[in-house]
Amino acid sequence: MTIDSSYAECGILVLAGGLGRRMSGADKGWVEWGGSSLVECILDQLQMQSSTEMPIVISANRNIQRYQSLGYPVLKDHNFSFETGGLGPLAGIQQALKSNRARRWITWPVDSPIVPKHYIKRMTQTQSPMVVAEQKGRKHYAHMSISERLSIPLEEYIHAKRRSIKGFLAQYPSEAVQFDLNEGLLLNFNTHEEAKACLRKQII
Repeated sequence: MTIDSSYAECGILVLAGGLGRRMSGADKGWVEWGGSSLVECILDQLQMQSSTEMPIVISANRNIQRYQSLGYPVLKDHNFSFETGGLGPLAGIQQALKSNRARRWITWPVDSPIVPKHYIKRMTQTQSPMVVAEQKGRKHYAHMSISERLSIPLEEYIHAKRRSIKGFLAQYPSEAVQFDLNEGLLLNFNTHEEAKACLRKQII
């Protein structure tokens, strides 16, 4: 990876800005997973796959100081409020694109505890403006790679109060990167019960 005066070629964005409504309002990043928090578990895996020149940033909207204590920059969504709710993970991605830290961002949702082997490497081996991870015929839209070239279209999409990642991807050509099950299972959970079920099955 090479860096110019202001940008890294690629950065990693951990999406931890959700409201956790289906987990009784829990901040998913701090939900326990296998003896540590989800965010710490994920950061450990991503750090092992990243280069020293690749910034890792956390998108979060609460417990900001706690996230900052992990040693990574934290970006908060613009105009976020608990009263009106957030605009979803696209708002976090928008803030990363506007941060002038990287030309391309590889995203990882904080409720997805297993990072496939070579995830970062494979998601950067393309020049497509937008890339999405796919496994067993299913696209995982929050596991994506997005170029700064889409910063303005994304801002316009969010300004129109649209929040669906799938909807945004439908408007622009994207490339799918296939991940086999033996590379690591792409999954996420939305409830405490789903999290416990994953651990019982010893997926991690």
